[in-house]
Amino acid sequence: IRTLPPGGSIGTLTTLSNDAQSFTHYFNGVNDIIFYCGVDGRLYKHTVGVGESALSWPISSMSCTGRSLIYDSGSDKLTFPYIQNNLVGIAEYLSP
Repeated sequence: IRTLPPGGSIGTLTTLSNDAQSFTHYFNGVNDIIFYCGVDGRLYKHTVGVGESALSWPISSMSCTGRSLIYDSGSDKLTFPYIQNNLVGIAEYLSP
């Protein structure tokens, strides 16, 4: 993931462990956090300079998909499109 600060030059913010279909960035005042939907259909949390982990995923037949992932810091939730048994919808993941 690249970064372009105002008046600066292009640099690298971070490199993800997996290929991503979509991602969203959040700065919590201390760390840059990247939430992303991997090409494997799982959600990941990548804290720049700290590490990365897959979010728990209790429904094995459900996969995140598409090009849209939104993190709402006020309600601490991810909103994303999903596919399950050839049906698509919108899901929320609370407190990622």
